[in-house]
Amino acid sequence: MALSLVKSVNGPGLPKTPTTAPSTGTSFGKHSATEPVSAICEHCHAEMRYRWVPILDSGWWVPPAPCSCPGAQTDRAKRREEEQREELDQRARERERLLTQSGLPVRYHGATFAAAVVTDTTRTAFARVREFADRPAGGLLISGPVGTGKTYLAAAAVNHWLDQLRRVTFGGVVQLLGRIRNSYGDSSRETEWEIIDQLTSVPVLVLDDLGKEKVTEWVEQTLYQVVDTRYREERPLVITTNFSFPDLQDRYPDVGPALVSRLVEMCQEIRLDGPDWRYRRFDSFA
Repeated sequence: MALSLVKSVNGPGLPKTPTTAPSTGTSFGKHSATEPVSAICEHCHAEMRYRWVPILDSGWWVPPAPCSCPGAQTDRAKRREEEQREELDQRARERERLLTQSGLPVRYHGATFAAAVVTDTTRTAFARVREFADRPAGGLLISGPVGTGKTYLAAAAVNHWLDQLRRVTFGGVVQLLGRIRNSYGDSSRETEWEIIDQLTSVPVLVLDDLGKEKVTEWVEQTLYQVVDTRYREERPLVITTNFSFPDLQDRYPDVGPALVSRLVEMCQEIRLDGPDWRYRRFDSFA
């Protein structure tokens, strides 16, 4: 409601002098209680009185309730629409910023639970990942053969969190290890510590394709550092892999038992089985 503020002045023949009114719902300011204040609706020109609230030796003029005339109601509705539109624009900009920071590959920007192809063999796994996305705590180990939708489901969870404006990092293990190695170069803009800190401190971390990397002592120590820190700090972790828990323990000879022990405690294992969906498009040509 647009109002004109009028301070009523006692005395014959003295006109009321309008000034700009504050927004309705906020205190106008300190005045003497002998200076009554009123407001004029710019739509219907109704006069509404401010209410004096004494506080100790002073007080405040409290604005009147919004005018209920049709013009004032329309004005408020338009203002609410503008505020809602601006809020949606701000959320969209923030989501785009978080998406850029997340590292989620472009191929999976549109991955959603609604668009996921659910079969009889994947229905239970889908439901469990969806449930975890709603209440991320602990972790998930999504295992299974190549092409069964592990990465897609993990990416759908990432997009779900981004919709809620949560910070999340998605990274292929091979790519993340390569990024850390590159940080050792003189021209690198980031340090090993900065990358490790991001992986261990981000609210939710998704490690894609664990086990695809070439195993070395450095690789084992780096992976253990990330997993162990998130384990100690109880930060959610999602892993996709072709390997089961016993297979992972055998794959990492130095830290395997300790690494898998933490993963077993942190993560519920979700198994995805079935044929490689990437080849299904060719079935019609057979």
